[in-house]
Amino acid sequence: MGKVDEVLDRINEVGIENLTKEERKILDDASNGLSNKDQLK
Repeated sequence: MGKVDEVLDRINEVGIENLTKEERKILDDASNGLSNKDQLK
């Protein structure tokens, strides 16, 4: 999850509204992955 950590650090630095499309996709993909794991339980 290194990429996610980098994006989270960037949110702390510049705010979520200033993320690039690529950074938002990284977060969305990570969120979807976590949601799918919860559904499997």
